[in-house]
Amino acid sequence: MIVDNTITTPALQQPILLGADAVVHSTTKYISGNATSLGGIVCGSKELINGIRQNGIRYLGPAMAPLNAWLSINGLETLALRMDRHCQNAMAVATFLEKHPKVTYVNYPGLESNPYHKLIASQMKGVSSLMSFVLDGNYSDATRFIDALEIFTHATHLGTCKSIVTHPASTTHSAMGEEEMKKAGISPAMIRFSVGIEDEIDLIADLEQAFDKAWK
Repeated sequence: MIVDNTITTPALQQPILLGADAVVHSTTKYISGNATSLGGIVCGSKELINGIRQNGIRYLGPAMAPLNAWLSINGLETLALRMDRHCQNAMAVATFLEKHPKVTYVNYPGLESNPYHKLIASQMKGVSSLMSFVLDGNYSDATRFIDALEIFTHATHLGTCKSIVTHPASTTHSAMGEEEMKKAGISPAMIRFSVGIEDEIDLIADLEQAFDKAWK
């Protein structure tokens, strides 16, 4: 069993202790923390990793670039502190969005209304900063809201110290087509947040002003 633990990171969840054979991380995200490097890691038993070294690495390359490795190791020093702040801010943002009249649904496991909320208590210290929500509107309402945000950066990345907003229907999932997006539960009014470590009050204020501008 291989687990992609990129979103929660080792600071919030350790799949090896839960029975996973191997764990992979995109170090480009939270581990690096500031979108400065590309990289990935595989964690597992000595036997497994030695097998990868003796076989797959021959064709894929032995290691990431030295500078990227150093930046990732540097990021590990503050990972636990940053993840605490990511979780705190994300919970504040999710709670705000769930109560807003222009939002019909918020998908964030930290909320008690989420179907996976009870599951996280047994295996996670927190649920990280990634979430999605659906506006009570259409494609144009979503893009207008995104354009009105001032602190959130409009990009398709995630897991950085800066808060990021993404419109899946026009970016990450646009190639799927309308029918496939419906099957995947992605609506034109869905927005994805990767909540950063800025001041919680500033993030909420940015959301408030964006809602006001978008529905003026």
